[in-house]
Amino acid sequence: MAGLSKIKKKDQIFIGFGLESQDIFKNAFKKLKKKKLDLMVLQKVTKNRNSFGDKPIEAFLLHRGEGIKQFRAIKKQKLARLIIDWTEKLISLKLERREEGRVSRRA
Repeated sequence: MAGLSKIKKKDQIFIGFGLESQDIFKNAFKKLKKKKLDLMVLQKVTKNRNSFGDKPIEAFLLHRGEGIKQFRAIKKQKLARLIIDWTEKLISLKLERREEGRVSRRA
């Protein structure tokens, strides 16, 4: 992902997934910035918490402009829908900004 971030275009949206065991937010925000991610889905890894399988998980959505959203005991299908919803919002925002840029250049 870090390699792709070097050639990322303005209109592209990058979403990353992270499993962290220590300093989860510090490490995740470092990755968000370094890899030029628009959104990161983060899970904390511990000995007692296995994130595999179909049971509900605790997850965090990190967005550069909006901070952290925490989801306790969320089903993976619901989390997937939220990721899609966030992605759609990000696409809309980028399209709006592009349009605003075109209008201001014409004026």
